[in-house]
Amino acid sequence: MIECGVCAYWVAFGPTTGKCHRHSPRPGTQVDDTSYWLETLNDDGCAEGVPREEGKEVMVRCRDCAFWRRRKGDQGLFPKRRGDLPLSWWREAGFCARFAPDPGSTTEIVVWRATHANDRCGDGEPKQKTE
Repeated sequence: MIECGVCAYWVAFGPTTGKCHRHSPRPGTQVDDTSYWLETLNDDGCAEGVPREEGKEVMVRCRDCAFWRRRKGDQGLFPKRRGDLPLSWWREAGFCARFAPDPGSTTEIVVWRATHANDRCGDGEPKQKTE
């Protein structure tokens, strides 16, 4: 088990607090659903962590990920119901389509959760370079 404070997937924002970016977001069911990586303490830990190594990045930034999509080319997103994030955030947002929806017990429509271009996670894969 690796403690969060030394994990390559942990992004610190305080002396003892940070957010776990091990996994990408799963699809949701709410319009304009956004992703929030969960807060952990530096001495928490799990079996999926890997030790941070100097100069080695294990996470992929959303804008560089093969699973990240934007509507209508490179325009960003235009929220229908969300006023809690500024429009500047939405202009730099896209959808994480890393995971297919899980079967459910209702007939709700699935939506992929929005992430910012600068977010990153451990499930991402770099885009293939085109010639």
